[in-house]
Amino acid sequence: MSWMSLSIIKFLITPSAMVLSGEYLLYEIIIVTTIGASLGVVLFYFFGKLIFSLWNRHKTKLIGKFSSKTKREKVKPNSNRRRRIIAFKNRYGINGLLFLSFLISVPISSVLAAKYFGNDRLVVLKLCFAFLCWSIVLTLSTLLVVHFIDFDL
Repeated sequence: MSWMSLSIIKFLITPSAMVLSGEYLLYEIIIVTTIGASLGVVLFYFFGKLIFSLWNRHKTKLIGKFSSKTKREKVKPNSNRRRRIIAFKNRYGINGLLFLSFLISVPISSVLAAKYFGNDRLVVLKLCFAFLCWSIVLTLSTLLVVHFIDFDL
């Protein structure tokens, strides 16, 4: 359970840490990290959708009271970070998020997917599959490095 929890929080290091512990077989590492990441995806994706839904409802009521803007007017992003996220989303879409998901962690990937790709019915499955692929890649690459450095595990 602790490895699953760690794979939710720090997916990038979990397969390597499990390999370096020397206590687990290849398939065990892949299964544990994939299940942990998948649980995190489901949890943070649906929690993110709920938070964004509540925020949009609250924001709509608040803006309706204090602004004469119509709902159809586009608001420009107000921060450089948000502009970069939106530019990345527009340029690379869901595939870009899936490719970078292991770097930006399970919670952030899931919340970004909920925010920007919530209309895609398969986004949760795509994220889970991406973390399965990344689990395989990270585990095998760690085993390869360990083999060439010749650690005694």
